[in-house]
Amino acid sequence: MKPTFRLPTFNFRIFFLVLALLLSVLACSIGTPKPTATPVPTATRVVPTKTTPPVVNMGELVRSWASAGEATSSFGTDSWGANQAAGAPDTLTCGDHMSAWASSSSSGVDSITLYFYDQPVIPTEVNIVQNFNPSQIVKVELLDAYGQYYDATIYEAAPEAVGQCPVTLSIPVTGIDYLVMGVRISIDQSVLGLGWNEIDAVELVGYSEAGSGPITDPGTMPGLAGTWRDPETTDTFVVVWQNGQYVVTSVTWEGTSYTIVDQSWANDSLTWSYYDPDIVRTVTYSTTSLDGDNLYVNWSYDDGSNGTETLGRVP
Repeated sequence: MKPTFRLPTFNFRIFFLVLALLLSVLACSIGTPKPTATPVPTATRVVPTKTTPPVVNMGELVRSWASAGEATSSFGTDSWGANQAAGAPDTLTCGDHMSAWASSSSSGVDSITLYFYDQPVIPTEVNIVQNFNPSQIVKVELLDAYGQYYDATIYEAAPEAVGQCPVTLSIPVTGIDYLVMGVRISIDQSVLGLGWNEIDAVELVGYSEAGSGPITDPGTMPGLAGTWRDPETTDTFVVVWQNGQYVVTSVTWEGTSYTIVDQSWANDSLTWSYYDPDIVRTVTYSTTSLDGDNLYVNWSYDDGSNGTETLGRVP
């Protein structure tokens, strides 16, 4: 007798249960987005914009010694101080002399900035007179008439002992077509072990702006050119002589530059205004008199408040 086959009975309960499970899984897969790889963060370097100083027409060739100096460190406040590198050379023999600038440490890495307030120039040459352990100068940069450095490095070298002393490091300058008012000199005394590299004087050679000249008629304030600081606010102002008048070229506070909105020179008083975004006010200063390193001024805000202050000269 042949075997017989019996078809299994179709179970509708099981079918609907399986169908429901499949639909549930399908719905979850549709409603849930597929995982995506987390993007790797990318760093974007924003290059700060800077305003190029205006190109000026050249006038007469001018040679001038620095008016004042400031340094990252000095061996003394007067003797061996930064201002000893201002003015014409007065250290005529090789040696450790208090009439030249020396840093606080004989093996330190320091810099000194010399300012030429009498007349900014389009530079053609910088001469650095050294009277002790030359030459450990490793970098020389130029400071424009607005108190800014525009990557104007004119000299870089490794420290190298030289036999001549005193000696003048003469650096020709080309390609600078804007006015310059300062020279920053960096020294590295940690390499050769010679001791202090002392600087006696710095000369800036260049062409004046056409139509300008040295200070010939300063009115009642022959010593106004320089850097001044308000002891109350620590705002710092740089004053130079340009085109036959005193001009405020920069207003700064702890490295922040403020916009000068107006200024005027009346042959006996300099007035300038700038906007201070921190207090949302326009601030105006007007000089009244000058006594050595003290500059007396009236100040006012655009809200009507006003007063007097004594600005101090920054060495």
